[in-house]
Amino acid sequence: DLHTGAAVLMFIIRKNIKKREQKMMKKYENKTNVIGELIKKKREEKGLSKAALSRKLELHAVYISPTALNKMETNRMIIKDFELIGLTKVLQIDYADLQNTIE
Repeated sequence: DLHTGAAVLMFIIRKNIKKREQKMMKKYENKTNVIGELIKKKREEKGLSKAALSRKLELHAVYISPTALNKMETNRMIIKDFELIGLTKVLQIDYADLQNTIE
């Protein structure tokens, strides 16, 4: 019917727009972010699960789901500045650690 056809067409258009946006996303050494591995390393050093880290971030008014943390750690998601600040506070990441990720 007409509604089903329109819904399918909108789905295809949205999917194509998302693919185009992903291709246009700026990357450094083919990564969406450069600190994902550092975040994972620090989280594991502290013995935190992604869910536990997510809860600790909420105490700083930074809301990142465990799924989003996974995408960040695997360099598939851009990290916003306020998220980075929350992550550095909770995981005790200092500027030297951040700087070493691109050197």
